[in-house]
Amino acid sequence: MPEADILVVEDELPLALMIQANLARHGYQARCANDGQQALDMVAAQRPDLIVLDIMLPVLSGWEVLQHLKGSPETEGIPVIVLTALGEDRDIAKGWGLGTDCYLVKPFEVADLLILVERFLRATSAGR
Repeated sequence: MPEADILVVEDELPLALMIQANLARHGYQARCANDGQQALDMVAAQRPDLIVLDIMLPVLSGWEVLQHLKGSPETEGIPVIVLTALGEDRDIAKGWGLGTDCYLVKPFEVADLLILVERFLRATSAGR
């Protein structure tokens, strides 16, 4: 599989860099956005193959970003893995209702995230 472009949307810089480094170590190109508006701007400039999205973000929340992405024909097909500390049933239900492809609650295992990334990228490339 060619190197995939992954957008990591996370406002906690150490966590964003840790995710980015682990993705790079596994052959992925990872870019980081630290707020919701920056994420949407980056998606508009260069469509990623997959997005890892936090919910509690400055400027625009992850909920708003997810709603925008899944509500637009240009971006609705991009797999989105929500990665958040919001683990209440109502939050998880909201994520599924807005169209997330996967909901992962912090704290999380990097190995689990990498498995999900690979699985979604493989499924997306098979569907092309």
